[in-house]
Amino acid sequence: MPVTPDKLSLMSPTARRAVESRCGRPRVSLRWFASYQTIGYFMAIYGLLYLWRGSSLLEYCLLVLLLCLVYCVMRAAVTQSMHATS
Repeated sequence: MPVTPDKLSLMSPTARRAVESRCGRPRVSLRWFASYQTIGYFMAIYGLLYLWRGSSLLEYCLLVLLLCLVYCVMRAAVTQSMHATS
């Protein structure tokens, strides 16, 4: 949620500097990795890949990183196009 100029004037100098330093920079949030449900999904997918293809842990980690990269690129493209149309 963007901070409007009137809200910015009500902030303390420390909070204002923090908001101004973050403006315009992309942020990466990895909070969704920190749930037991997500860890369980990763373990289940690894187990299925291991049974299906005999994939090693390294192959699985590379696959997960590749899928995360594809997701991030697609999300950035959609977000960029949404900002361009509004």
